[in-house]
Amino acid sequence: LASIRVCAAERSSGLPFPPASPMDIETEESTLGFAIPAPLRAVYLSIGNGGFGPGKGGTFIGTRGGYASDFGTLAETYELY
Repeated sequence: LASIRVCAAERSSGLPFPPASPMDIETEESTLGFAIPAPLRAVYLSIGNGGFGPGKGGTFIGTRGGYASDFGTLAETYELY
């Protein structure tokens, strides 16, 4: 988590989305029907609600109010597949 925080802080453009709220996470988990894994939950709650990730093109999809891919939020994308 610390390494992700450092890399995110070094971005010249900053993070596109602020951290998710606990309510955002609970809503997403309710829609998914299972808990978001603890490491990913920690990223959403303490670093940012998606829109960043490793390398070019690799971005974390956010929860409601965060980064949405062409397929939607994390739960919306999960429901498609």
